[in-house]
Amino acid sequence: MNNMQTTQEKLQHIIEDMKQRVPRIMEYREGTRLWNKQWGYETNSTDVITNPGYINLQHHFDVIPMPKLTDVMEWLNSLGHSATMTSCGSLFTTKFEEDSAKWNYNKAYLQDQSGSVINFLYMHLQNS
Repeated sequence: MNNMQTTQEKLQHIIEDMKQRVPRIMEYREGTRLWNKQWGYETNSTDVITNPGYINLQHHFDVIPMPKLTDVMEWLNSLGHSATMTSCGSLFTTKFEEDSAKWNYNKAYLQDQSGSVINFLYMHLQNS
C-alpha cells in the first residue's frame, strides 16, 4: 500500500479489510444498500425484502457495505488499537495517541466522512 493513493482508494482498502473483521456489514437486513447483479442498479433492501418475488437475495443482489461509527470502532479494536471517542467527535486510539480525527456525527456512514478520518483509519490499517 502506498501513500500516493487517493482517499477513495484508501477507503476501499479499509472497507475490504472491514468485510473480514466486521462481517455484519455484509449482512442482508432491512435498510441495507444492495447492488442488483443482473440489471446493474442500486436499491434498498427494504424494497427487496418486501417483494415476494425475491426468494434468494444472495442470488440476485450483492450487499454494498456501509460501515457506521460502531463498525469502525469494532474494526479498530480488531486491529489491536483500543479506540475511544470523545463527545465532540474526536476519535483516538492508544497506539497513536498524538493522532486523532474528528468524526462528523451529522454523517452516519464512513463513506461520508472527511479525508482526515479516512487517512487516520488508513494509517491504522497500514500499521496493524
